[in-house]
Amino acid sequence: KRKNTIGSYEKYLSIFPDGNHVEEASKRIVDIEVDAIFKGSHGALPPMNRVSSSYSYSTTNDIQIYNNTSYTLTVRYSGTDSRKIVIKPKMKEKIILINGAYRVTASVNTANVRNYAGNEKLEGGEYNSEYYIVTEPSWRN
Repeated sequence: KRKNTIGSYEKYLSIFPDGNHVEEASKRIVDIEVDAIFKGSHGALPPMNRVSSSYSYSTTNDIQIYNNTSYTLTVRYSGTDSRKIVIKPKMKEKIILINGAYRVTASVNTANVRNYAGNEKLEGGEYNSEYYIVTEPSWRN
């Protein structure tokens, strides 16, 4: 914990897979990864689409994520509940997060596509996000 590095938390998890601090170590790994993306060069992640607020008194949020790319997508939520979800190309996954403020990042497993980052405030309900890649021409003088 004093080192506060991904490597130190991963080492703890490998030595103590059923340890008392597994949840805390996993949360810190995601938080550190999100910090690194926010500090680096990244695009602005658009907000998620709230499809239902019928659960406005709910303490949780159902989030449907569609990876409409040809790459493996990693989406990280850092906040009240920090989680990482890895989604194969053209697949959908669902994640449930508790209410709160989150920093969200998205990245794919290729070097030629930039990371994206943004902020979300989840207040109970259903959300969906679709991730896709738009190729723009690079004009040279």
